[in-house]
Amino acid sequence: MHLAIILLRLIHVLSGIFWVGTVLFNTFYLFPVLAAAGPAAAPVMAGLQRRRLMTALPIAALLTIASGAALFWLVSGGSVAAFSHSRTGATLAGSALLAIAGFLIGMFVTRPAALEAGRLGRELASLSAGPDREALQRRMAALQRRSATGSSIMTVLLLGAAAGMAVARYL
Repeated sequence: MHLAIILLRLIHVLSGIFWVGTVLFNTFYLFPVLAAAGPAAAPVMAGLQRRRLMTALPIAALLTIASGAALFWLVSGGSVAAFSHSRTGATLAGSALLAIAGFLIGMFVTRPAALEAGRLGRELASLSAGPDREALQRRMAALQRRSATGSSIMTVLLLGAAAGMAVARYL
């Protein structure tokens, strides 16, 4: 049991660091730079897709959530309802809900918008100036704004989740 908790905590903390850290980087640095770059952002998005960031991030999120759920079960001794009524349990459960909400926003808002913006950026590279290109640029800018907004919301949720996880055992 002790070894299982250690392994689960390692998975939970390390995958959580990657997930939250990447979301923070994307929100405060990458997305603003990509939005300012306009069509020039396409090679960056293509490079991130080749490096499988849009696959690695959801995997890290799922590892964080799954290992957290397993830890919650183990720490509660199988009595999830009773543990959830303690301050520590309630804080961990609330933090988990924030993380799950952040994951869902990432999967259903941020990720699809970023992938589509990347696809449009590649398409833009083959178009010459004209109304079709301008319409595509407007669509790409809207998708980048949607992705950035989703990322901002996700950032707040994940920071709340991380803060709760960090202090839960001391409550």
